[in-house]
Amino acid sequence: IAAARSALERFARLGSRVQQARMMRLLGTSYLRRLHRLERARRWYREALHIYRQLPDEASADAVQLDLARTELTAGNYDLVLEIAREVASRAGRRGDLARQAEARLEEAKACWYRGDYQRARRWKWPPGPAIPA
Repeated sequence: IAAARSALERFARLGSRVQQARMMRLLGTSYLRRLHRLERARRWYREALHIYRQLPDEASADAVQLDLARTELTAGNYDLVLEIAREVASRAGRRGDLARQAEARLEEAKACWYRGDYQRARRWKWPPGPAIPA
């Protein structure tokens, strides 16, 4: 984490917004996966998302939104996961980004599964059809 923070400061001095966002995403992932500090993970992901939206870099913004969805999945906020995943799947589909669309649909299915809606979770399929019905 210290190395990522140091790199973030260097990139800020250099004015490299893309690299700053990458370091912020790395920090979010470190706080989520290694330290299980959900609020800090959310904060770093939101800052990275803000930069990617300003650039604009929709594909990277969608990747960070899925990181946020995984954070919310860990926190048990399944309805929010479904909302984020559906938005990302829709945008990725419009871009023709099948890998990101599949990733979003998988997060959607996991949220259904974890909240006990096994029938909806089992409807996940590839190639994608319409979103999992509510």
